Amino acid sequence: MVSDLSYAQVKSDRLSGISNTRVIPNKGMQVELGQMMNCDVDYASPLLRKSSHIALRKGLSNVHEVRFGYDYDWSESDFEENYEWFSLGVKLEVANYKKLHISAIATWGFDLRTLFYENGPLYYLQLSAPWEYQFDDNFSLRSEVRFNHLYEQSDINFGIARKFGESLTLECGLVNNLFLAKRGDNGGRPYWRELSYANAALQANLGDVGAIDLGIMAPVFTGADQPNHSNGFFITGGLSIHIPH
Repeated sequence: MVSDLSYAQVKSDRLSGISNTRVIPNKGMQVELGQMMNCDVDYASPLLRKSSHIALRKGLSNVHEVRFGYDYDWSESDFEENYEWFSLGVKLEVANYKKLHISAIATWGFDLRTLFYENGPLYYLQLSAPWEYQFDDNFSLRSEVRFNHLYEQSDINFGIARKFGESLTLECGLVNNLFLAKRGDNGGRPYWRELSYANAALQANLGDVGAIDLGIMAPVFTGADQPNHSNGFFITGGLSIHIPH
């Protein structure tokens, strides 16, 4: 997910919680593998848990791609469910100016374990809009607004990316989560939980065929009446392999 400063580099959606604004080139294909580990974080949003991730991205034109994903999410807590998500999605490149790039991503996913349930599978719909502003060839500001209907969670994420040479990019930023912890039914008051995490992530491009990434994320803020700060952190890492047409 580091800024793609040239089409010769791999446009990975792996890094730092912000999707890249670029799509896979027409008829090209990309495989992305990743892992997230929770290291003693006492609280997290439903979308930040221990997980394994596989994604296949296929370019259909110069402005849109189709996406297939598999995520296995698990928790060591007896009070939280484990999930096996299969997802389908599409990314559309909305704006591609010299400095400003904007995309829109729509994703539908369902839990494979609930596929044959009488009432149908457990599913989610997720919409997101990543954008990027490039100050020059080395610096860019990136952000993404995301909403997931299942968890009623909204994310507003920011990052500053700095390129070093032709292959290394470092990004530092904030991941901000707002999700509805209590709906406030029967005249009650809705209760939103607010969590913010600082992150730093590094991507190394392996020519024009692949990229590896490594990141760390730690909680830095909780809203009023929220849980106290946790001393834990998350570690993320992965590999992206580009298969040109």
